[in-house]
Amino acid sequence: MIKKKKQLCRIGKRKCYICGNVYLLNKENFKKNKHQPRGFSYECKKCDKERDRGNSRILRRQEKIAGRKKPERCEICGSTENVCFDHDHETGEFRGWICHKCNSVLGYMKDSKELLIKMVDYLKKTNGSAGI
Repeated sequence: MIKKKKQLCRIGKRKCYICGNVYLLNKENFKKNKHQPRGFSYECKKCDKERDRGNSRILRRQEKIAGRKKPERCEICGSTENVCFDHDHETGEFRGWICHKCNSVLGYMKDSKELLIKMVDYLKKTNGSAGI
């Protein structure tokens, strides 16, 4: 699967992770996003526009991709606020349903297990959390 996505990138195309359609990788088809590889979102502008209108078809597509319904709670912290579809930033593949805060932390850490372990070690060393 990863090999196919890399082939698409080499020829200047990207597959939308919501609708599954393949488009030219440009600003007409994808929003700019400096935090994503190649500088564009993984969601095509059409799907982004539908999501902005609050269209439930997007959620149904995400649940279909995930193979399960969206839960009420974040799979990491248990929060019920802003649970969203999480995907791998390298491949675009679904990983789980997590809240916006947990998703942001993973994004800021660039999905690096090493950085997250260093953060836990830092909290242990500085008594930042009694529960660890």
